[in-house]
Amino acid sequence: MRVRRLVPTGIERARVLLEEWRTNERIDDESLDDILQDSALTEDFQPAIEIERRAIATRRDAAELLAPLLDAIERPIADDAGLWSWLGMFFAPEFPPSRRVTTGAYVFLGDETTTESRRAYQRRYRHTLRASYLIQRQHGETAAFLLDQPITSFSDLEDRLLSDFRAFSSVGVIQLAIQLYTRGSSLKPDYSRSAGGLRHMLRVLNQLERTHDVYGMEAEALMEILPAAFDPWKST
Repeated sequence: MRVRRLVPTGIERARVLLEEWRTNERIDDESLDDILQDSALTEDFQPAIEIERRAIATRRDAAELLAPLLDAIERPIADDAGLWSWLGMFFAPEFPPSRRVTTGAYVFLGDETTTESRRAYQRRYRHTLRASYLIQRQHGETAAFLLDQPITSFSDLEDRLLSDFRAFSSVGVIQLAIQLYTRGSSLKPDYSRSAGGLRHMLRVLNQLERTHDVYGMEAEALMEILPAAFDPWKST
């Protein structure tokens, strides 16, 4: 199928369909096809891109599928609400909405004209496909832990790092958080709120920014300037 963009009325129709899907636990294929192809709900996307629906289990699956298609686009697409919302709906059958997986995993509003749209815009980092693509593009294998998580997984680690633009843009901070708070494919117990934990780390980095180029430093250098409260996390 050729990739399109959802226009604002298409995004609203998609949000309604997703809520019905969550309630009824089944999809109306005809309604989904309308959202993906109806000229009243969508518009052409250029350059022309052909895409196939396939199984997606992890962020890595999504990133590897999308990167060859999107990397060649010569304009910013990170906040293209119409594009990401169309892609989210196209792949929705692969990871259906539920009580745990909300509409923001598939569509988001691209403006800030109302309280609802501001909230949706601020939480656009939770769009599953967009998050997968941006993690791969920004960090590659240095963020393998994030890429290998289920596509709908948003632990406090992902929430904190992906929602903070400076933290997410820093290769060193992302690597530091992964080194400190993960073990293999799992998060360490009590990693988030404990002394020396993730939230503590982000507060300390903001303080250290007064004297260090925190967001431009490598993970090893950041490790060296963390206070003693973080030592137990370094050694486990």
